[in-house]
Amino acid sequence: MKNIVVINYMAILYSIVVGLASYLFFRSYYIWTVLGSVTALFNYSLMVRFTKNKASKETLYLLIILRTVIYLIVLAFMYFLLGDQTMLLMYSYIFFFVGAINTKVGVFIFHLPIPYFVKLRLEEKEGDVNANNS
Repeated sequence: MKNIVVINYMAILYSIVVGLASYLFFRSYYIWTVLGSVTALFNYSLMVRFTKNKASKETLYLLIILRTVIYLIVLAFMYFLLGDQTMLLMYSYIFFFVGAINTKVGVFIFHLPIPYFVKLRLEEKEGDVNANNS
C-alpha cells in the first residue's frame, strides 16, 4: 500500500511541474494540462479505492469503462468548445494527454533504480510473502 502512495506523490509532483511549465510557457493551453492531470488522478484514486480489497472481474470492467467514459466526456467537451479552431484543438489535445500521463510517469519513476524506491519495492515484496505464508 505504501507503494501506491509513493506513486501517487510522484504523479502529483509531475502534475505540478507540467502544469507550472505549461502555465509559464503556454498560457493558453495550461488549463487542458491541469484538466488532464486532475482527470488521471481522479481515475487513479477510483482504481485504488475499489481494488484495495479483492475486486471482482465485473468491478474492474466497470472501472475501465468509467475511466474511458470520463476521458471521452472531457475530450468531447474540448472538441465542442474548440472545434472550429483546428490548430488550437490539436495543441489542446496534446497538452491534455501530457497532463493525463501523470500516473504512468509516477509508475515509471517509481521503478527506476533509485535506492529508496528499490528498498520500498523489496519491503512490499517481503510483506506479500509473509502475508501469503501465514
